[in-house]
Amino acid sequence: TDYTVCPIREMPTPWTKAILQQDHGVLKEVQSWLLDHFPRRYEAIFSNHVYLEITDHGCNKGGMVARLAQMLGIARENIYCVGDNQNDIPMLAVSAVPFAPANCAQAVRDWGAVLLSSCEEDCVAQVIQTLDRRYQKVTKHPGTICVPGCFVSEEITLTL
Repeated sequence: TDYTVCPIREMPTPWTKAILQQDHGVLKEVQSWLLDHFPRRYEAIFSNHVYLEITDHGCNKGGMVARLAQMLGIARENIYCVGDNQNDIPMLAVSAVPFAPANCAQAVRDWGAVLLSSCEEDCVAQVIQTLDRRYQKVTKHPGTICVPGCFVSEEITLTL
């Protein structure tokens, strides 16, 4: 990818996202300052320990999943998301059942996602098994086919 290094005031606008990389302690100070001074204007969410993502308020994974579900006519009770870091929490908040791998960030654990095995130990397979068990109990309704060990539905969205 081609890019040009230039002073911040010369960067093309509007920006859709800025990602800051720095020591976690410094970024925590930046996050706190930004949210204190512009509480309804920006989101400032960690995508990992050393990256702080800054976007317009409401421009996050949760907002996009909600918008996509609305466009597709998918009810919230049929949205399932998996996330492992702070930037996934808005998306998990939209999910009927929010899932996270065991090796997720502490912020996701503290938030209260349903913890499964780690990413390396088939977390997504566990989500599918969990949903398969959940929907095996569902009686027939339009758009759903239930067979042992399998679940297929036009009404279910799994966001990875």
